[in-house]
Amino acid sequence: MDCIEIRDRQRNRITLDEYVDLFKDDHYRFVIQSLIDDYYVSTVWLGIPHVGDHGFDYYFETMVFREPTDYEALDCVRYRTEKEALVGHEKLCENVRRGVYEDQS
Repeated sequence: MDCIEIRDRQRNRITLDEYVDLFKDDHYRFVIQSLIDDYYVSTVWLGIPHVGDHGFDYYFETMVFREPTDYEALDCVRYRTEKEALVGHEKLCENVRRGVYEDQS
């Protein structure tokens, strides 16, 4: 049986107990958050791999919401590294500024 590789934000392997402690820490879990007009863009560390296209393990995720209290995502993109996640976060913020999600809200 394969073991799930839990990783911290720097992609170091960590134990389940370490993961639980880090995941409870909002300052650690939330990589970056942006409020643009009525849209909320949030990038978080997942810690537990999510397998996506091409079989890669994704440890970060950016989601776009209509507002911070609306939990129906307008967009969701996952990333392998924190660096990729920060670049992706800015791309989704730019999508918000360009009005990409106007017809979805």
